[in-house]
Amino acid sequence: MPNKLHTRIKERRIELGLSQETLATACSVRQSTIANWERGGHIPRQGKINQIASALKTNEIWLISGKHPVNEGAVNRYLNTPIRHIPLYNWPHNPKSFDADKPTGYVTMTIAPENVFALFAPVSGTDFPHETMLMFTKDFAKDDSGIFLELSGTRPALRTAKSPPQHAAGRLIFSQTAH
Repeated sequence: MPNKLHTRIKERRIELGLSQETLATACSVRQSTIANWERGGHIPRQGKINQIASALKTNEIWLISGKHPVNEGAVNRYLNTPIRHIPLYNWPHNPKSFDADKPTGYVTMTIAPENVFALFAPVSGTDFPHETMLMFTKDFAKDDSGIFLELSGTRPALRTAKSPPQHAAGRLIFSQTAH
């Protein structure tokens, strides 16, 4: 890894196959300014660092320090996603029993949403095969669309809607069918 800012700029530019002129245009400077930066004659001002990083398809932290941020990349995003123990319930018999029921178990999953619960699909009454695990989030916005668990009337139901129904208890975010 190059240990100097000017070396990182030059090597990354070459790696991307950019000319000094192309980089200069992207950074709204002259080609001679790029040449000065690359030989270490001048250090880019803070205001230009973001433009340089963007033009070089990298981030400012690497450009300045040569170190990649810990939270960058698919693997690190996955490793930084919390592991949740999601309560798993049987399909409620009526809307009032939903709050009183105890979980039958827990599903461990790496998932970002916090207020999550899961239900086993009933034998009938949904488009999902019996015993399909349906995972819902309680965190949804008034303009979210999707499949919602509605707790009104005499039986809980799944409703596809462009906005949450009045008695929505959760929005479906995941389903898994056993084979």
